[in-house]
Amino acid sequence: MGNIRIRTTKMSDIEQLVKVERRSYNHRYAYWNSKNFTKYLRRKSTIALVACECDVVIGKAMGVLYKRNGDIRFDVYDVSVLPDYRGLWVGQRLLRTLERRAKKEGSVSSSLYVRYKNYKATCLYKKAGYVFNKYGNRWGLSRMVKHF
Repeated sequence: MGNIRIRTTKMSDIEQLVKVERRSYNHRYAYWNSKNFTKYLRRKSTIALVACECDVVIGKAMGVLYKRNGDIRFDVYDVSVLPDYRGLWVGQRLLRTLERRAKKEGSVSSSLYVRYKNYKATCLYKKAGYVFNKYGNRWGLSRMVKHF
């Protein structure tokens, strides 16, 4: 577990992104496939990052900027890290870098959905300053928000 660096996602990363998605989530919850990654990476409003060790993608984070009521906001769509790299602050680094880039684009807040039974992710987001704003929809997801 050597030098891990965060960088902007490239289209050439898609195959590795899909692998991280499948290994990070129970297949039942895995949403992102190569078609979805391609679609979002082509959008100008997307901020997408990868964490790499020796050019191997070990984590990913993605979100989208949008305008609401005249303000720019940011929705975090995904933060995931390979199981062997969890607990090494990789997810925290990805999230902080996403937030920095969203702020740089003028975002006033960041929001995300988390499975309320996913205690590790919930702890990560709470430590980063997110608070619950809606609890449990029909898919078992709760919304968390952070104002910049």
